[in-house]
Amino acid sequence: MAFVVKILDQVLLEGLEDAVKTILSITGVKTNLFLSGNPGAGKTTFVRALVKFLGSRDLALSPSFSLMNLYSFPEGTIYHLDLYRLDDIEEAFDLDIEEILYSHETKLIEWADKFPSLMKNGYQIVFEINQDFSRKITLLKV
Repeated sequence: MAFVVKILDQVLLEGLEDAVKTILSITGVKTNLFLSGNPGAGKTTFVRALVKFLGSRDLALSPSFSLMNLYSFPEGTIYHLDLYRLDDIEEAFDLDIEEILYSHETKLIEWADKFPSLMKNGYQIVFEINQDFSRKITLLKV
């Protein structure tokens, strides 16, 4: 399933909330969502919209340097991980990623495609930048 999100300006994103709502209606809230795409393709922007949609009052920020951010929402905890800076899968294990992946919480993992063996029991969301700067978001079961 694919969605196209138009970027009207730096703040207003047309269709992103609808894409989040549709994706969550398919995946459920407490699942593994593996986000992939080039830098700037919209992974963290998508996370920000999803965290807000789930009713969290936390501001979702990129965990590029912290590696993991946690957000609370009425139904539990959202784990937001960014594996871009990791050199090998052992570093992911040092973050207790196996325990996180099997927890009954919402998991949003950017750059998991660096370590394909982690991408199971969930969905991959692929972000692509179109020529008109809109974003194509594709949802795949993994």
